[in-house]
Amino acid sequence: MKQVIYLLITCTLSVSLANGAVDTKVTTQTLTWNKIEATLKLPKKFSTKLEIQDRSFFHPLAQHQFFVRGTGFYSLNHGWSFFMGYTYFLQSPQDPTSESNLIAPEHRPAFGFMLKQNIRRTILSQRYQLEERFMHNTTNGELAPGYKFIARLRYRIMLSVPLIDKDKKKGKGDLRLNLSDEIHLQAGKTVQGQPFDQNRASALLEYSINSQFSIFTGYTHWYQQVGINQHYYNRHIIDSGLSFAFELGKKNKSK
Repeated sequence: MKQVIYLLITCTLSVSLANGAVDTKVTTQTLTWNKIEATLKLPKKFSTKLEIQDRSFFHPLAQHQFFVRGTGFYSLNHGWSFFMGYTYFLQSPQDPTSESNLIAPEHRPAFGFMLKQNIRRTILSQRYQLEERFMHNTTNGELAPGYKFIARLRYRIMLSVPLIDKDKKKGKGDLRLNLSDEIHLQAGKTVQGQPFDQNRASALLEYSINSQFSIFTGYTHWYQQVGINQHYYNRHIIDSGLSFAFELGKKNKSK
């Protein structure tokens, strides 16, 4: 826990120092994130998860990012699990007023570990992840041959707090507050400047229709460094989505 607190303090100081730098340029933007995800529990401690998310600028309305991610999980002992997966990512211009139609693809294999701890009905989870980013080269606003490689380390801590706990068995009518913070650090020989890439903090409300279906919405703050010229994006995001969960071979008893 001491390491977690130290990392969060370091992250907060990094963002504060960036804001206070003399030559720092900060661009503020507003976006919406809309996601649908489905989890399938398999026999023998295995599970899979599929995520599809669209990210768009709110004003003016413009496409920003889109991805499809597939992840496989294997449960270990004492709340730990191992995961590995792949993300196909599409990046549109960072400026919603841009006249460019360039969409740059990116391939992201990733793996890592998760730790979940139950504190009564509250859930504390931590995720340690390594991403290998293969970003398509671009030149003069067009796709160019080849890919640029950057490794990225991610650490997320999340607290899921029950606000309404109606049905412990079926999960029907439950309302939870999910608070999280995640820091991204770039790694490898290709990194120029400081390793800090971005930080995301969110507060989401999740309502369970039943044990297999829930909806969530809330606010995410995304602070991201761009290049090495002290330029940052300060993004305010309306974050919403649908979540499905199924178990192979188990009948639906939530009705």
